[in-house]
Amino acid sequence: MQENLLNEQQQKSINRRGFLNLLGRGILMALLAAIPVLFFRRNQITQKQTIECPNNEMCQGCISLPKCTLPIAETHRQKEKLRR
Repeated sequence: MQENLLNEQQQKSINRRGFLNLLGRGILMALLAAIPVLFFRRNQITQKQTIECPNNEMCQGCISLPKCTLPIAETHRQKEKLRR
């Protein structure tokens, strides 16, 4: 009876080789999951640069002005700083 318990515990415990194997698999899975995410984010950045202004480039009074990445918004923010 005690021998059965010991054998079960030994089978459940993980050895160094098994641990390294699981660790390697985990790293590979993380990389495989990260690669599409990186490409997706890269695509989003380029799409943001080509977005047109929904407010017809009328920056004054625009709610999105502080976070806007369009070049005209950058110019408007710089002009506002100079006026102050």
